[in-house]
Amino acid sequence: MSGHTRQQAGPHLKIADDFLRATILRLIPRSVSPNSVTVVRFVSVPIVITLLLVQSYAWGAAVFAAAALTDALDGAMARTRGQITRWGKIADPLADKLLIGSTALILVTRYIGIGVAALIIFLEVVLSARAVYRYAYGRSAGANATGKVKMVLQSFALLFLFIYVLGGPTFFLVAATWGLYSAILFALVSLLFMPSA
Repeated sequence: MSGHTRQQAGPHLKIADDFLRATILRLIPRSVSPNSVTVVRFVSVPIVITLLLVQSYAWGAAVFAAAALTDALDGAMARTRGQITRWGKIADPLADKLLIGSTALILVTRYIGIGVAALIIFLEVVLSARAVYRYAYGRSAGANATGKVKMVLQSFALLFLFIYVLGGPTFFLVAATWGLYSAILFALVSLLFMPSA
């Protein structure tokens, strides 16, 4: 793990960072590093997979929601506390993609369709490969507005899908489906229109 480096948050992240710093982050001791929060998200992935495979959807939803929250927390912690690391720049989005991809593979395949799940996973793999390529050649691999909006849409869409599976009305299935379609659109925008240099 590298030493800490500072990075200025863009305007699209500053409002969210300031809100989290004034609320949730005040409850987290400074001895807890952003990278340790990212590790918690990695650990949560096989737990979510196991819970979904045994169809324990209530617990799966709870662990998924907690893991999705850590995505907002580790990034905000790193930026507001000046604790951005090279490891974190790669591990944070990778943990997101593993969480979203594995949940989509099981839950979206079962309740929305394998085509949607496959497209989500394919785009996440391509975005990950591009991020690693950019980082390897010294280009920015940090958070961007499009990627964050995509992650938020995916997280809420999957939470809506959990609610539907747990007995919620059909509205939640419709909301989940359109949320995932919107996230796919943001992923495509990121691939096609974000600068590669």
